[in-house]
Amino acid sequence: VYVFDNACFANFLSEAYTAALSKAVELSGAGFIAAATSTTSKDVLTGLASKLDASMASDVLEIVDGSQFKRPMWAGNVIATVELSGDKQVATVRATEFDAPAAGGDSTVEAVDFSVDPGSLRTQFISLAAIESERPDATVADVVVAGGRGLKAQENFKLIEDLVGKLGGGVGASPAICDAGWVPNDMQIGQTGKVVASDLYFAVGISGAIQH
Repeated sequence: VYVFDNACFANFLSEAYTAALSKAVELSGAGFIAAATSTTSKDVLTGLASKLDASMASDVLEIVDGSQFKRPMWAGNVIATVELSGDKQVATVRATEFDAPAAGGDSTVEAVDFSVDPGSLRTQFISLAAIESERPDATVADVVVAGGRGLKAQENFKLIEDLVGKLGGGVGASPAICDAGWVPNDMQIGQTGKVVASDLYFAVGISGAIQH
């Protein structure tokens, strides 16, 4: 385990994180680099693949062998088997498709003296407008209730929130009502939003899109 503890990593900047991961790859000699699929990992690992001149697969659903992976295409209508070549391979993996590993295992922890000059980056951190909620995130909730345009009006989304409150689950929304400003974008589920794998899923007033 490599620990990068430096003030320059306090706020997420893709370039800085990519540089740190590149250093970790150098120290470990890793040939395969993976992360659970998220907006952050897709941002960083694509940059890392470019920096390492490595092949990459996104949203991996299944590992066929050491170089072949299954991933969705065309909004999930097709599952393709892709083959990665080269000495370095990078992937983002849909955690919802894999069972959690058994607990246990030991690893040495090594602090890495590494920093990035923020002034050398093409982006800078200004502020973070975070949305806080007492409910579990839809990506980890056992029950998810999502609402769509069929609710007819913004004020009717309270019905979704009331049901979620009764069930103790997570809340989601279709792209249409996120785009309309009814709810925050972080609630969006589907092709351009979050991927969920709850035990129970309610799609209320949402069209029959394959993602739902």
